[in-house]
Amino acid sequence: MDLDELTDDVWKTRYFRLLKHTAAIRRNQDIVGHVFLSLTEYPPNASAAMEGFDELEHDEQKPLWISTKAGGVWERWQRDAIRYGRLDATDAYTIWERRSLHFEIES
Repeated sequence: MDLDELTDDVWKTRYFRLLKHTAAIRRNQDIVGHVFLSLTEYPPNASAAMEGFDELEHDEQKPLWISTKAGGVWERWQRDAIRYGRLDATDAYTIWERRSLHFEIES
C-alpha cells in the first residue's frame, strides 16, 4: 500500500465517522438537545445530562462519542460530565471554567 492509498483510507475512515456522527445527532436531536441544555445551566447539571444520554442505546451513543478535535460536538469536560454524572470527576471542567473566565476578563 502506498502513501496515497493510506491517506485515502484514513480520510475515508474519518469522513464516514463524521457522517455517522451527524446522522446520530439528527436521529436523536431531542435527547442531544436535552443533554446540551443540561450542560448549559449554571452550574451545569451533569446528572441530568448523564440520564439523558443513558436513554440512548449503546449503538446510538457510540457515534456521538467523538472529540471536538475529530469533529464531535462535546468538549472534554462535557463528555466527562455525561460519563460520570458529576463535574468534579476529572479536572476537565475546572480547566474549561478557568479558560472561560480568563477569556471573559480579556474581552
